[in-house]
Amino acid sequence: MIRDTSQSAIDGLNATGRASLLRNIIHKCVVMSSVPLTRKAIADKTGLPINTVAGRCNELLKIGMLAELPAIRDPETGRHAHPVTASVRVVHCKNCNATLYAPRDIEPPVLGFICSDQCERENAEHYA
Repeated sequence: MIRDTSQSAIDGLNATGRASLLRNIIHKCVVMSSVPLTRKAIADKTGLPINTVAGRCNELLKIGMLAELPAIRDPETGRHAHPVTASVRVVHCKNCNATLYAPRDIEPPVLGFICSDQCERENAEHYA
């Protein structure tokens, strides 16, 4: 159950677009990390308050952009923490360098991803 004050805060973040910005910051932090991160580690890296990170991580988990791993013992605090990792990985179109998101479990073709048929047609002369 969400308390009225929490719901009011969420509504305010959504109305201003700040929630989306915070989700993007947190998602980028996780995607760019070479290892899974705890919410505390994300807060430390981004400078965001832990309660902000926890709320936005929960939203990203719900929509499938993050995946939660089994609990580990945090070396700093000694408490159990569930690290998160990106459910998608960032790849770039080999033709136009557009940023694309691909599921982690699907390997790209050897030569890389192409973002669209249009991009492939427009850049065909570079590969002739």
